[in-house]
Amino acid sequence: GIDKPEWEEDPIGINVGGWGLHLKTEDIAKFGQLYLNKGNWNGKQILSEEWINSATSKQVSNGNNPFNDWTQGYGFQFWRSRYNSYRGDGAMGQFCLVIPEKDMVIAITSGTNDLALVMELVWDIILPNTSETKISKSDIAYNKLKKRLSSLSLNPYSNRMGVKNSIMKSFNKEYQIEDNEEGVKSISFKTGENHNFIELEMENEKELISFEYDSFIKNSLKTHLPFTRSRRSKILPKSSLRYKKNKKIASIGSWLNENEFQLTNYLYETPVKMTYDFIFSDDGLIVKSTAKNYLGVSNNELILKSIRYE
Repeated sequence: GIDKPEWEEDPIGINVGGWGLHLKTEDIAKFGQLYLNKGNWNGKQILSEEWINSATSKQVSNGNNPFNDWTQGYGFQFWRSRYNSYRGDGAMGQFCLVIPEKDMVIAITSGTNDLALVMELVWDIILPNTSETKISKSDIAYNKLKKRLSSLSLNPYSNRMGVKNSIMKSFNKEYQIEDNEEGVKSISFKTGENHNFIELEMENEKELISFEYDSFIKNSLKTHLPFTRSRRSKILPKSSLRYKKNKKIASIGSWLNENEFQLTNYLYETPVKMTYDFIFSDDGLIVKSTAKNYLGVSNNELILKSIRYE
């Protein structure tokens, strides 16, 4: 079965139903397998076959382009797609794709705005390489695949240049920030024996973000990162699952040149990536922020400026 699923709830504890289900990739595959098996799981009929057939069939029309996976019809919370398949979609590239004619379930978790590209990769690469004959179980092949998957990781960014004394002179300072809607009052940089730190003084809290140059460091936020606050505070209640997941980040630092430091943050239980470029000069500090794969947050570059450093 599926262990520890998380599902978004409203403020009084009722599941929202149509969205907000958080699962591991393997659990998404299990969900798809249940539907592929017509509602049967390990010999037990959990959902009726009649419901499965109705839910995954075309109930309403959503277009007629034969080459578009979003115009093949819509069932009960399921999209119809090409090659007589159906699927559940999640924002930023999460898929549970079921292809009955191939006896196949494909589970995908990703971070992209181009969902159509992900589907094209399935049709262009995976589907043509399937076999009409049933694959025999092979422990050797399974262990080889398992070893390969365990070796995959997000490569740490290399420190693009050495940390020189001249750099550290600009780095070990506190910068007062001009009035801004994000509630950032000051930014300071600190170096330590174990980790380096960026301290963000917010309206009511101080956020201390630790980072290294060759590996990601996990941090738990008290409030929010800059340029995520307006979306979260105005639309997402603090009790919501998404709000809580946005507080978990993994951070890594890199010097782009002697005057520009970049902090990359992944909200690692979401598809979101937040990047901050800190540009140092005799006039003070400019912070340029960009968001990627953040539902409801602009991808445009946003800026904070310091009061002239004295």
